[in-house]
Amino acid sequence: MILDELSNLALYKTALGDLVQVQAFLSSPDTPSLPTGRVDLKNGVYALVQEFTTDAPEAERKWEAHRRFIDVQCVLSGDEAMGWAPVAELVEPTPYNPDKDVVLALTANKSCEVFVRAGQFAVFFPEDAHRPCRSVRSPVEVRKIVFKVPTGA
Repeated sequence: MILDELSNLALYKTALGDLVQVQAFLSSPDTPSLPTGRVDLKNGVYALVQEFTTDAPEAERKWEAHRRFIDVQCVLSGDEAMGWAPVAELVEPTPYNPDKDVVLALTANKSCEVFVRAGQFAVFFPEDAHRPCRSVRSPVEVRKIVFKVPTGA
């Protein structure tokens, strides 16, 4: 897992593969006004433009993990708490669903939360389970873009 400022995104070219597309997409003058939904880029990379209200702090959310994609979650406005746990620490995970590229679980033995604010990003690799869309203090409106970058596996 990586947590950093969007201004430092270029430092992670080796770890993130198709990072050039992510940077180009984020620096486009059209990005702030894009409607929500999926935008297909090149080489299997795609962006999910999202707007939502974070869950209340006490709300339970499922853990998720992916095998074929790295999640690069870029918060453009608002802030959110994102849980992180090693996939090996998920309690009774669902069987892997290859059509949706996801494993889900209700709990994890070892976990922590990171707070991602506007202008920051979090990266979750296949060994990282995550639980996004949670509120830091109270529910807030968030606009973010989640980039799905193929692992090459």
